Amino acid sequence: MILFRMIRKITRPTTAKCTLPMYMGFLISEPGSTSCTRLSEIMNISHDSVNRFLEREAFESVDLFNECKDNLNIKGSIAC
Repeated sequence: MILFRMIRKITRPTTAKCTLPMYMGFLISEPGSTSCTRLSEIMNISHDSVNRFLEREAFESVDLFNECKDNLNIKGSIAC
């Protein structure tokens, strides 16, 4: 089981079955494209639960990076 230190505050209590650690674990482990439908299939929860979770908090890729960056070994960079 993966445990995450919560940097980003949740704005209000959730009633959805989808959680931030569940969502982040899915993003890290899914080799292909991600979707609400795919997460709901893997975790055996409703698509609507995943969708409500994502709509409520509006997570972006930078949030995942900020949560995981202490565990990454980053060497060099690419200028955009």
